[in-house]
Formats: sequence, C-alpha cells, structure tokens
Amino acid sequence: MEREKRINQEGLSDLVIAWLAYYQELEEYNNLLGQAKPNSPYYWAIDALDNISRNQPRLCWELILQLADKATLDLQFSSIAAGPLGNL
Repeated sequence: MEREKRINQEGLSDLVIAWLAYYQELEEYNNLLGQAKPNSPYYWAIDALDNISRNQPRLCWELILQLADKATLDLQFSSIAAGPLGNL
C-alpha cells in the first residue's frame, strides 16, 4: 500500500512538472494565447489534469496548490485559473 501511494505521488509530481512545462513551451514559442499544441510531449498532462478536475475535485485542488507554488510565468498562472480552477 505504501509503495502504491509513493508511485501515485511520483506520478502526480510528473503531472505537475509536465503541465507547467507545457505552458513554458507555449510561452517560449510566443503562443501567449495558450492555443492547444497537441503534438507537445507535455500535452498528456493537460488532458490528465482536465480529467482529474472533472472527476476528482479534491485531488484537483491539491494539484492546483502545487501548480501555483511552482508556477513562475504569467501564462502558467492564468492557465491555472482558466483551466483546472475554472473547472472546479
């Protein structure tokens, strides 16, 4: 049980990192409107968090707090508000 919890936490950490990296990539390519870029290697995190926000609101809230803590770019902050926070 403890091992499963640790794996799940690692997976969630990977999700947070990939989600933030996706929006960093958009900003680096001057895609400041946040237009979808499904060919990005980080896009899976966008889909995953969207699914979590619609089906697991408590977990989504925990992830939002982690995202807000680690975000450094305006696009990341605005995307948290428009995406997972807006879906709650």
